[in-house]
Amino acid sequence: MVRSGSIDCLLAHTPAHKLPGLGGKKALLDAAGVQSACELQRFSAPQLEKMLGLRVGGGAAVWTRCRGVDETDVKECVPQSLVVTSWLYHGLLIDVARKEHMGIGGPAVVIGAGRWLFEPHVGSSKSNDDRARWVLLSLCLDMEEKIAHHTLSHKQVPTRLAVGWQGCETSQAPGPGFRAGPTHSRTATLNCGPFADVHEGCETRTSVRFQASGAENPLSSESLFVQPSTQPP
Repeated sequence: MVRSGSIDCLLAHTPAHKLPGLGGKKALLDAAGVQSACELQRFSAPQLEKMLGLRVGGGAAVWTRCRGVDETDVKECVPQSLVVTSWLYHGLLIDVARKEHMGIGGPAVVIGAGRWLFEPHVGSSKSNDDRARWVLLSLCLDMEEKIAHHTLSHKQVPTRLAVGWQGCETSQAPGPGFRAGPTHSRTATLNCGPFADVHEGCETRTSVRFQASGAENPLSSESLFVQPSTQPP
């Protein structure tokens, strides 16, 4: 929100090409000696159309927007991506996803048809230091919940999964002297089958149906774990 008394100051510091519809007009704006949005106020709507090569009526839209007025309807945008991140591990990438117990922690949790194995904590410890796969499992569960929420909210199921990781260079921990290392990523088809039939009546991890929980057990779509899938994507 911008207070009415601050609009002129905001427009004076807003590049003219940042106004809606003028993203590709920077060269024309520079040629006209226009840098900020408020500098457009000295032109009439027909002048703006001619100067910027706008369609009929486009000049009127710029004329109002450069004065801080935009009557465009505000609409919800469907997210184009779902992201989960974590500062993960001080060790080898090969140890992040394994199918055998490394002798750390208690009895392992086995996930998926690939039999991926995750060792839990048995006492006080730092996941980043010695339980990297436990952090990875939490990321998988977070992503699963986001996909369930997205599917329920927008009736869309994501189809691609991208995994990225970044190494460290001069220091393993964020702070003074830290420099980011190389970044790598892989993309694969997401198995969206478990989410294809997600609806408001599906059972969650706690067997409480979506939008059917009482005040004593509030449930939001952000905390969903939808059945019949019991495997992180």
